[in-house]
Amino acid sequence: MHIRNRSQPDNTGQARRRSGKIGKKSIKMRIKFDEPIIGKDNVLEIGSKDLDDFYVSASDTDRMNLFFILLTSLHYYERNGDIVRAAHLSFLAAYYVFTPLTPPGSHYLALHYMNKAISLNSLPEYSEWLVVMEKGN
Repeated sequence: MHIRNRSQPDNTGQARRRSGKIGKKSIKMRIKFDEPIIGKDNVLEIGSKDLDDFYVSASDTDRMNLFFILLTSLHYYERNGDIVRAAHLSFLAAYYVFTPLTPPGSHYLALHYMNKAISLNSLPEYSEWLVVMEKGN
C-alpha cells in the first residue's frame, strides 16, 4: 500500500492540501501488490474519512483489495506486538467493511473487528462505533 500525505510535495514539487482541512492531513492511498503491509509511519494517520475517499475513487477490485491490505497489516502488527497499530487497523477494518464496503455479512465482520480493536486498545472512539455497529446496517 502506497500512502502519501497530500500536504507533502508530490512528484512535481507542488504541495497539495485539501481545502478547508487545515491541520488535518489528507492521505492518498494506492494499492501496490509489492507493499501489502501499511507502513508503520502511516498506520495511525489513516482515518475513516481517508477510507471513504479511497472507496469513492477506487476501482471495484481495489476497493476489495484495501480490505485485505487492512487485514494483512492488522495481522502483521499484532504478530509483532504493536498493539496500538493492530487496534487501529482492526478499527479501520471494522469501519471499512461496515460503512463504505458493506458486503453480505458486513455487520458480523464489523462487530468482530471492532470488538478486537477495543480488546487491544479501548479508546472512546472505538466504543462509540461499536454502539453504532450493534444496531446493524
